Amino acid sequence: MSIYFIIIIGIIVFQYLLSFVVKILNIKALDPNLPKEFEETFDQDKYTKSQEYTKTNTRFSFFTSTFSLIINLSFIFGGVYNIIDLYVRDFGYSHEITGLCFFGLLFVINDFLNIPFSIYKTFVIEEKYGFNKTTIKTFIMDKIKGYFLTVLIGAPVLYLILYFFGSFGDVAWVYVWGFLVAFSVIMQPIFNTFIAPMFNKFTPLEEGELLDKIKSYLKEVDFPVKKLEVVDGSKRSSHSNAYFSGIGKNKRIALFDTLVDQMDDDEIVSVIAHEVGHYKLKHIYSGILLSAIQSGIMLYVMSLFLENRALFDVFYMDYTSIYASLVFFSMLYAPISLLLGIFFTYISRKNEFAADEYSVKTAKMPNSMISSLKKLSKENLSNLTPHWLNVFLNYTHPPVLQRIQAIKNNSKWVSLNKPNYSQIYFWMSLAMISWAVAWTNAKIVSEYLSFYNLVFIRFVLGFLSILPFVVLKKISLPKLNQLKHLIIPSLLFFSYNIAFFKGTNYGLAGKGAVLVTTLNPLITVIIMSLINKKILRKEVLGIAIGMIGGIIIMDLYNEGLIAIIEKGNLYFIICALTWGVMTVSINYAQKIINPYAFICLCYLLVSIITIPFIDINEIYSANFDFRFYLNFFFVSIGAMSFGTSIYMYYTPVLGPSKASVFIFSVPFIAMATANIFLNEPFTINIIIGGLLSLYAIYIVNKKW
Repeated sequence: MSIYFIIIIGIIVFQYLLSFVVKILNIKALDPNLPKEFEETFDQDKYTKSQEYTKTNTRFSFFTSTFSLIINLSFIFGGVYNIIDLYVRDFGYSHEITGLCFFGLLFVINDFLNIPFSIYKTFVIEEKYGFNKTTIKTFIMDKIKGYFLTVLIGAPVLYLILYFFGSFGDVAWVYVWGFLVAFSVIMQPIFNTFIAPMFNKFTPLEEGELLDKIKSYLKEVDFPVKKLEVVDGSKRSSHSNAYFSGIGKNKRIALFDTLVDQMDDDEIVSVIAHEVGHYKLKHIYSGILLSAIQSGIMLYVMSLFLENRALFDVFYMDYTSIYASLVFFSMLYAPISLLLGIFFTYISRKNEFAADEYSVKTAKMPNSMISSLKKLSKENLSNLTPHWLNVFLNYTHPPVLQRIQAIKNNSKWVSLNKPNYSQIYFWMSLAMISWAVAWTNAKIVSEYLSFYNLVFIRFVLGFLSILPFVVLKKISLPKLNQLKHLIIPSLLFFSYNIAFFKGTNYGLAGKGAVLVTTLNPLITVIIMSLINKKILRKEVLGIAIGMIGGIIIMDLYNEGLIAIIEKGNLYFIICALTWGVMTVSINYAQKIINPYAFICLCYLLVSIITIPFIDINEIYSANFDFRFYLNFFFVSIGAMSFGTSIYMYYTPVLGPSKASVFIFSVPFIAMATANIFLNEPFTINIIIGGLLSLYAIYIVNKKW
């Protein structure tokens, strides 16, 4: 059983289970009591109907996702991809044409399997709740038009992608990247001029008071629009919306006719002001830039796995090919895609808050903006109380109640005034899982590079991954006299990472994870007690029990005191000490420096500190393979860019003692990971010592 097989099957099952859990949580989050904010907009029957609509769509989604899981696994275990590949190869066409045939057959099969669900969604669910206006004729014509555009546009694009990858070797991904970025820009006017009119009728907004108000507003904010049109959205559905498209001189604002019918003039102007806000605040251009960065990352990583024999073996393929690589890599890339998706949906929600604020400030009609949001929610039967995890993973727009609250408080960050501890605990728990896995990852990657080179690359990647976030959020950097607060945390971070890689290399990764992560919270408590000049009786008891746990983990009763200065144990003790001091220093430093700026600059400073110790020749000559890339991704992007950044960000919110307590979740996950991938034993002394140390943490934090 190859590592690729474990990863791909694991990803498919994990995504299904994650989706399943999120849907369950979302249903449980439905509140039968109508929010007071909507008492004048919804009646109880309408509100109940909106909840039934959510439940119906969720049940339908359960069925479709389960069906999709079965099909995906059947295609893999049944060798369907290989059957299709052998069939299209028999035609004897060129690699590019064979690839088009391969994708074409997959497209037809996928569409054929999904048509019944599309019909049921449109003509049963949407019909039941009064949304469907689509006729059978319109449905069929939309399908035909979609097929036509797929052949007319999709096929040539795919042909060129396959041609570039087949002709330009290692730099092919750069050509494909440039082509796709240019194509995405060119498609904007093509969509407005040719594609959109194929599906909908666009008519200029009629002369009258509404048009006069809109023109007056657009003139006031200096926003020339080439077209201001009404779309016949009611041809297919009674759902309402508005959207902005085009750049430069070809900007278009499109209003659904259902929206025009449902709202008054001031509400429509507020909605348009919101769309203008996206343009004025550079959301359109930043979206294009972020999309380009995302596609560049994906294409580069994909270029490393083209025609990978081990990857193709997972799908029982007789031959390797570039075109099949695109399909298989998309499954392998899913975790990165999920993380990037979370980041992009966060940016999108942030932009929606900003556009709302722009609308309120420029149109000066906050009540109209609020009433427009309420009407949109009512007419679309929106879920007013979605679970926060569903919002975090899937929502491009914030929940309507949050948007209304932000408008009323004239601040898009009102939700940050009172920390959402359930979210904080969730993200801290995920951060701990990333740390637990990283101990095994660190031991593996230390086989490829020296410790200093590993630290250097780890922090450079960490800095580069956090930097776009700091830039996009327009985080203010600290003043020169504040930079001194970065020095101690950065030096501690550097020391910890050197000890971390050395400890996992010379010692047992699982043992180190237990020792460090159980001692660290106790060390933090000791430091905080010394600073506050106050130590409680429960803290003395907890520290004593924790020290006994540490002694048992290091097996001092068999090995003697000499075990303390063994390479592995000594480095792990250094890790625990430096991290404890660093946790406290982070708490104080982030009271002066913005958390995001602190994290970003700290990573940069550690990278600079490491430069005198690195060996460039070793990096260039190293023979990296998939095993290295996978493990280094988890030890750098996973454990540090994600895990450590989360820990550093929330430490000032929770306080050093409470933040360090979350580390209790690391030991046994780390031990299990080390046992599975490194065959390290579950020794009884590590288990007993770990349990004692966890009990010590419980005593320290228990409210007596």
